[in-house]
Amino acid sequence: IPALADASSLIVSDALNHASIVDGCRLARARVVVTPHLEVEPIEAALRHHTGSAPAWVVVEGLFSMDGDCPDLRELRAVCDRYGAGLVVDEAHSLGVLGPGGAGRAAAQGVKADVVVAGLGKAVGDQGGLIACSAYLRPWLWNRARSFVFTTAPSPLLCRVRLEERCVGKECR
Repeated sequence: IPALADASSLIVSDALNHASIVDGCRLARARVVVTPHLEVEPIEAALRHHTGSAPAWVVVEGLFSMDGDCPDLRELRAVCDRYGAGLVVDEAHSLGVLGPGGAGRAAAQGVKADVVVAGLGKAVGDQGGLIACSAYLRPWLWNRARSFVFTTAPSPLLCRVRLEERCVGKECR
């Protein structure tokens, strides 16, 4: 989030977003509007009142882990498109569990988020994390998202174990 937004940006965040999203919003030093849980009209109002050329981002979880409820991502995508805002969906609790082939909640609703993030230690049961975004945004994040780039790689030991699992009974290089 701090790589996407700065002090002149707007971040609209659901009231029940988990702590790492809240911390990311704080680290961005952006203007943050926290909206009531799963309510779209306050999100639209915040975007409607955003002025200037700085980006606006709507940040939600695809599946909220505490209550198991989900935002209407189709409706949020439409609101973001109406106001030129980006949509960030955290799929940490839905990746591997919901959607076609476990692709997550956005895929289940047929929604293309601008940025999909997921910590792999939750629903996937692994380590590290991922960011999925456009080819245009990828180099920007690679050069600006230091906390992601330097903390999410799998451990060398885990890589070796996975390689050995794939090589059982056959030659591997």
